[in-house]
Amino acid sequence: VKYMNEWSKHCSAKFFILPDGNPMNATIRVTLDAKPWGLDNLGPYWSRIGIAANDYPGEPTLCLQGFSLETPDSEYMRLVCHEAGHALGFLHEHLRASMNVRLDHDGTVKYYEKTYRWNRAMVDEQIFAALPDEALIANEPDDQSIMCYPFPGECTKDGVPVLGGVVINENDADLAAAIYPILPPP
Repeated sequence: VKYMNEWSKHCSAKFFILPDGNPMNATIRVTLDAKPWGLDNLGPYWSRIGIAANDYPGEPTLCLQGFSLETPDSEYMRLVCHEAGHALGFLHEHLRASMNVRLDHDGTVKYYEKTYRWNRAMVDEQIFAALPDEALIANEPDDQSIMCYPFPGECTKDGVPVLGGVVINENDADLAAAIYPILPPP
């Protein structure tokens, strides 16, 4: 919850554990093991996007099952903030058509097959299902956003890596504040 609430420093969204302790009563339902739910095919880290979580009653809506004691705190923070961003409704930054065009399809598929064991369909869904920028409620494209995957040079057309975001940056914070404004007390 601590790292999820990195977003709360910039907006009115707050993450907390329900007092009754029953995660199935929550809007965002976190699991550390998706297998009992038959959702392990989605990968070790995932989240339903925003209010789409309401379409999955009684199921986890955010999964953080891939961590170990060897996971560096910085990676833990990056992934938790990224998945919490999805829970707030933020999409992958690299799905923007203006950013997606930088990626080499074959190189990216090979990289994700080798590194993450994703098949071509998963790569196409997670990385190449580009959205027109004008269809998004978003700031300017930002390859340093916490919502942007890192891509090594072998994934890009020009060989220049996309570093991706490691923390919630100013653009992420500004968008969160615009969508979830902090209102003054009455």
